[in-house]
Amino acid sequence: MNLLVDPAPTVYTLGDKEYPLNTSFRFGILFEQMMLDDALSNREKGLAALELFFPGILPTGENEAGSAILWFYNCGKPWKRGSTARMRRAGKVFDYDQDDGYIFAAFLEQYGVDLEQVQDLHWWKFKAMFDALRPDCLFSKIVEWRSTDLTQVKDPKEKKFIQEMKQVYRLRKSVDEQEKLDLIADALMGGGDLSKL
Repeated sequence: MNLLVDPAPTVYTLGDKEYPLNTSFRFGILFEQMMLDDALSNREKGLAALELFFPGILPTGENEAGSAILWFYNCGKPWKRGSTARMRRAGKVFDYDQDDGYIFAAFLEQYGVDLEQVQDLHWWKFKAMFDALRPDCLFSKIVEWRSTDLTQVKDPKEKKFIQEMKQVYRLRKSVDEQEKLDLIADALMGGGDLSKL
């Protein structure tokens, strides 16, 4: 799929059947938040994800449904294995709950999009816009500060400043979201039992 030449999908086609999808960016964000919710078991998360994206009628088979969720969540791109280790080394650099105001302000400033008022913004379009936020907006700067490896910063003043910004804008949660998403993906795509995660 290519957003420049293909319309963003509103259904998932499996064989000769089409299953309507909840495509709003809000569902993509809710999916991420749900995957990070320690109050839910992994099985509950998997079942809730199916209900979240496929309202009413679920695709036949957990395997196919899990693949559909990952396909949609990853904006039609293949799910990349091995990203867990890279993400773990890099660390988590943003959180939709903690950074909601910064993300809201960045979209309003850069695109003129009020994320509270927008009725229907497709998850894939939201992700494209999110990934293209200018580096000079506060949210992008916060992400950069959080992700900076201080051992690579030579200037003492710059290092001190970044250290202070890391402290001011630190994430309160230390959950590795990519690792959890990969575990769910393995279970859903491999036909595994989500309750054993």
